Amino acid sequence: MLLLNRCIKDKVNIADAIYTVKTPFKEYPPSEHPDIQLCKIGEMYFTAPSYYEYYSRYICKEKLVCGKSDIAPKYPESVSYNCAYIGGKLFCNTKTADESIIDFCNEKGIELIHVNQGYTKCSMLAVGENAFITADDVIAEKGRKAGFDVLKIRSGHILLDGYDYGFIGGTAGMIDEKSILFFGDPKTHADGKEITRFIISKGFNIITLFDGTLTDVGGLVLF
Repeated sequence: MLLLNRCIKDKVNIADAIYTVKTPFKEYPPSEHPDIQLCKIGEMYFTAPSYYEYYSRYICKEKLVCGKSDIAPKYPESVSYNCAYIGGKLFCNTKTADESIIDFCNEKGIELIHVNQGYTKCSMLAVGENAFITADDVIAEKGRKAGFDVLKIRSGHILLDGYDYGFIGGTAGMIDEKSILFFGDPKTHADGKEITRFIISKGFNIITLFDGTLTDVGGLVLF
C-alpha cells in the first residue's frame, strides 16, 4: 500500500493507495505531502499528534508513534518528521526533528547524521540501501563520508506548487526492491540522463506515474 499526496488523487488510479490528511494550511501546500506528515524508520512510523488518529486506521498502533511536535506551516514546525532513513542511518537536522524520533534512534542504536537542511527527506531520493540522489552539497558530502554512493545534481528543474522549484526526494520513491516510481518524467530534469543512468546502474526500473515535468508532491511512503 502506498501513501500519496491527496492533491494527485484525481490524477492517478492506484487501487491500493491511500492519501494524506487534508490540512487547513492553504498557504502551505507541502503540508499535505507524505514526507511532511509521516516519517518511516524501518518498520516504525512517526506522525504528529493531529494526524495520529487518521494514520492509526492504516498502521497498527504497535508500529505507529504519536510524536510530540505538531505540524505548522512555518519552519521549523514544518519539518519535524522530514527525516530520511537509509542504510540503517537517519539523516536529519537533529535540532528540528521530533523528539520521539531522536529518542527512538538513540534507544535502538541508529546512527544520526546531522545536516543543516531541515527538509532532509525532501532533499534525498534513496536508490536502494546504499545510494541516493541529492542537490544538497552538505548532504552529499556527509553521505559519501558515511559510505553511500551519492549522485549530486543541480538544484531546480522540479515543479512545486507555490514555490520556485521543488526537491528530488519529493518527486519519487521506491515501491519495491526493483522499482522507483516518479511523479513526472525524470528526463525533464537538467541532469535527467545522469539520474536515469544512476538509478539503472543500481538495478532499479523507472516507472513514471504521469507524463510531463518532474513534480515534487512529497514522495511516497510504502506500508
